[in-house]
Amino acid sequence: MLEMERRQPQQREKMVLVTALIDDWRLELL
Repeated sequence: MLEMERRQPQQREKMVLVTALIDDWRLELL
């Protein structure tokens, strides 16, 4: 249980970074 809670914030940060990269790619492509 504790490990899952600790992993969640890290996964959220990774998702945010991935979405930011996708947004940058979209701007470059457009």
